[in-house]
Amino acid sequence: MRNKPTKFGIKIWACADAATGFVLKMQVYTGMRNNQREVGQAVRVVREMVQPYYFTGRGVTTDQGFTSRQLAYELLALNLTLAGTIKQNRREVPPEMKTPVGRQVFSSL
Repeated sequence: MRNKPTKFGIKIWACADAATGFVLKMQVYTGMRNNQREVGQAVRVVREMVQPYYFTGRGVTTDQGFTSRQLAYELLALNLTLAGTIKQNRREVPPEMKTPVGRQVFSSL
């Protein structure tokens, strides 16, 4: 990343228990997959991280880089729920959700 003060490092994704903070599974980001740029990487990473918990009815929390409608539907089919932040400028966010017209700021509508 050109604009970062430290341009090099190791990126590691982790799946952790929310109550204890105990790391359950980790995956090192190695760049490309099969010498090709990966499309849909965020969905794949989350699916692989939570694979041991399929059909357990647990909740998965992600940050804005991983949260998507596609992931929510895939996890729902596996009896998992998804909670996460999502940027307003994503294509999948409907226009009604982008501007707070007719509702209070910080409302949960």
